[in-house]
Amino acid sequence: MTAPVDSPEPQPEPQPQPGPPSQSGPQPQWGPPAGYPEPPHAEHGGTAAPWTPAQPLPRNGLGTTAMVLGAIGSFVAFLPFLFWIAWILGVLAVVFGLVGLGNVRKGLATNKSSALGGTILGGASILLAVVGLLITGVMIRSAVDRVDGTDSDSSSITQLPDDPEPPLDEEPLGTELLDPAAVQFGESHEYVDGVTVTVAKPSEFSLTGSYVPPGLHKGDRTFHLDLTIVNDSNDSLNLDFAQPHVKDAAGNEVNMLFYSKAGYKPFRGTLAPGERATAQYSYPVSPDAASKLQVEVHPGLLHDHAEWSGPVG
Repeated sequence: MTAPVDSPEPQPEPQPQPGPPSQSGPQPQWGPPAGYPEPPHAEHGGTAAPWTPAQPLPRNGLGTTAMVLGAIGSFVAFLPFLFWIAWILGVLAVVFGLVGLGNVRKGLATNKSSALGGTILGGASILLAVVGLLITGVMIRSAVDRVDGTDSDSSSITQLPDDPEPPLDEEPLGTELLDPAAVQFGESHEYVDGVTVTVAKPSEFSLTGSYVPPGLHKGDRTFHLDLTIVNDSNDSLNLDFAQPHVKDAAGNEVNMLFYSKAGYKPFRGTLAPGERATAQYSYPVSPDAASKLQVEVHPGLLHDHAEWSGPVG
């Protein structure tokens, strides 16, 4: 008999040891946050370029709005009775412009010129609005005064006295003429205050040289006009206003020749009491209207105009 063979005992199966997780599964993908564009990938299997966030757009809206509001406000300020709109637009333009300049300093905006221009135009709109308010107030007050004056005039007409007193004789002013009638050339005009003006008869002359002064036309006749002023009054006389006005035979105004070689020696400065002054002026006259000249002179700002008239050679 054969002895039974012992079978080997079964060995326990080895248990898996704890360790790092397997790397064979899908790996997490790194990329930009949601809403941002994908970075460019390297071609031919190269390494992908690093992702960088996109730069935000500049906030230029406030500066542009300030510029537009300031321009509209400056234009509206010149329209009658719309100054209040210019004031509102000006305030908004200043506010938006200052905020826009703040954004430029923070690097959030790039339109510094628009923000600054809008602020300036806004300030100008506010000033123009204030001027418009003052002008409107003056116009309204003037209209009210006219209405009140009309009412007072109508009431005064209905309340005239029965026996009005005769007007008193007024003394003549020193700046009035003793005789306002026109005189011939060579004669004098006297004023109440003692000022005397004399205009000599115009004398014809000819210009030499190739230069033609402004106002002189081909064929014109040129005349010298000599004036003399004697100040026998008690006050000094400003001769800057003693410039003659000349009309030709057709009644047209004749312009003066401002040319020293043509005899331009005007009155200048102040004439003290007891002194006299002379001046010479030159005038080109059309040959068709050179038969007669009319001259008016104001020896002072408040003096009446004196008139000379007569034929010329």
